Amino acid sequence: MNTDTLTKPEAASERHPEAVPGPPKPKRMHWGPKPSPYRLKPFQQGHLDPLCGEYAIVNALRLLTRPDDGLDKDFWEDLFGYVLSRADRMFGIRRILSDGTPQWLCKALLPPVLKRFEAGAGFPVEAVSLSQAGAGRHLVDPIAALQLALADRRAAALVLLGGEYHHWTVVRSVTAGAVWLFDSDGLKSLLRSDIAPSYRRQEGRRFVVSHRPIRVLRRT
Repeated sequence: MNTDTLTKPEAASERHPEAVPGPPKPKRMHWGPKPSPYRLKPFQQGHLDPLCGEYAIVNALRLLTRPDDGLDKDFWEDLFGYVLSRADRMFGIRRILSDGTPQWLCKALLPPVLKRFEAGAGFPVEAVSLSQAGAGRHLVDPIAALQLALADRRAAALVLLGGEYHHWTVVRSVTAGAVWLFDSDGLKSLLRSDIAPSYRRQEGRRFVVSHRPIRVLRRT
């Protein structure tokens, strides 16, 4: 099993058959998050989108590690297997594959998974709400709250996307114009202008991010 591709990622043409290769687009310079100190890739879900919540938990923890932590692929494969086994006991893998990962399950998985992670990694990680992360005054704008909570480079956030794409992802940083991801389905970033703070205020924007399901993971 490969830590970067637990399942074979489907090509863009497989997910979107109408997409055909075209001429290369000119490169555009943009400001983004600082590069990682080492080339770390997220676990890829391939066709298993209903398991995006389980992938997101592992990917958030991967973002909090450093090369000198000594966590090899066996460690990550064991941890991912543990996440799946707990999810199966709590809700059932068949139900997850049918209905996706509900908010309560993602939240309930964190305490036992973080305990397992600490036992193997040798350092603790805490999971807190945006309010507990010190961003409570910005909850009316969850993206602004995330920008504040993720100013500490030792943090990553589990976020549930709504709107045209219902999907658990990991936010690694937020800049003035974009939300930068570490995502199991290959998403790199989202424009802030495409994200609404609630369905009542969506107003044609593509995505919705509510503050309630968000959990900020911090290395302590």
